[in-house]
Amino acid sequence: MNKNFEGVYVPAEIWMLEIPLNDRFYLAIYNAYGKDTIKADEIMSANFSRSTILKIKNRLANKGYIEFIKTPQEAKQFVLDTVNKGKTCEWCRRKCYVLHEHHFPISKAKGGKETVKICPNCHAVYHSIFKEEK
Repeated sequence: MNKNFEGVYVPAEIWMLEIPLNDRFYLAIYNAYGKDTIKADEIMSANFSRSTILKIKNRLANKGYIEFIKTPQEAKQFVLDTVNKGKTCEWCRRKCYVLHEHHFPISKAKGGKETVKICPNCHAVYHSIFKEEK
């Protein structure tokens, strides 16, 4: 069962954790803003500032609920460890940790609703080739 706590939707997998109620609340907020698995617009009814999210992230890390990258070396190792475990670009079929959701074939400005998930390289090349004039 899913719960609603202080205007924040808390998914069942977080609600069932045996951690304090406030920590479940903070974990739901962090997941909404920091992860792909839960879409923020489906969860959040309130907006939180970046500094608030950072405080929440530090609180969760200090309690051992999450880990986050602290040094450039850790960031490099994370990229090397995850580069081939990521998602697949719909255009070039390469694995990538980050995908951009891009309106295609009709731009959002022209009322397009269809999107594709493409890697940053494909996205940049597309925009360098095809530039709409206003």
